[in-house]
Amino acid sequence: MDHFNIKTTEMRAVAFTSAPMKERGIWLTLMLHCVATEKAVIESCRNWPEKNWLSVLGVSKADVIKGGSMWEWVNDDLMVWNFPHHHLKVLAVKRAQGPKGKDGGRPKNGNPDGFPTRLSHDHTHAETLKDKVIERENKEKEREYAHTLPDSSSISSTEYEPEKKEGGAGVPVTVEEALAYAESYSKGNAEMLIIEDVSVRNWFDDRCSCGWQPVRSGMQVPIPDWRADLRKWAREDKRRNGYATVPAAKKEKAVPVEVEPEGWWDAWPELWPGVPLPTNWHGIPESWKSDLRIKIDDMKL
Repeated sequence: MDHFNIKTTEMRAVAFTSAPMKERGIWLTLMLHCVATEKAVIESCRNWPEKNWLSVLGVSKADVIKGGSMWEWVNDDLMVWNFPHHHLKVLAVKRAQGPKGKDGGRPKNGNPDGFPTRLSHDHTHAETLKDKVIERENKEKEREYAHTLPDSSSISSTEYEPEKKEGGAGVPVTVEEALAYAESYSKGNAEMLIIEDVSVRNWFDDRCSCGWQPVRSGMQVPIPDWRADLRKWAREDKRRNGYATVPAAKKEKAVPVEVEPEGWWDAWPELWPGVPLPTNWHGIPESWKSDLRIKIDDMKL
């Protein structure tokens, strides 16, 4: 490929904006080499000598070996983030169709009179088979490298152009839908989690800015369930800002009320004659109360 398109939405992705300026330059240099060779992988380059790195790729080996967020090692091969696979497929189709356009400069059906011929049929069939072979080879290579990574779904989300999602399990339709869910969930749940409106809006803005593919472990991963993702954001919001939950009220233990035995004042002078009678039962020491209870039981016999 002589050129490739850089979309502004891709350059605003978290994988790019969070990378240092030096890493961005290294990524662009690696991408130019990949576009020129029409491969998303720089094969068997880990053991290249330094002079090969500088002459072939234009970057030093040490800068790439230490790793970055926009390229990844798969054994001895270097995989570059956001390679334009779609443009490569389009280019392959255009090359198969020839330099004169879709119909190759030929009349319809390959016959000026409009009647199909065996030659035109065989040519169209050959083009279709060639397109299928190219597509199958691309898919086989994608699977070959994807299964060696920790999470093949995360690699595919960074290598290919993300699809625009309009609702579904992973993405809410509007922020109003997310606010409505937060309100209904906050009314009653086991962990007493209250999702504030400000937390919902911050979450929605953040997810929109990264195309609903937040960065996790250095890779952009699609959100399978936006409701679970919103609840996780709210819990983290609580730890960061101290809101989004209402603490459960502490239950105070009930203090049992001691029952005052009847007739203790009659048993008092029997045990301690001449000692003044206390004004109430609750002010008597526990050891004296035990003696009084025993005396009360004896008096009842």
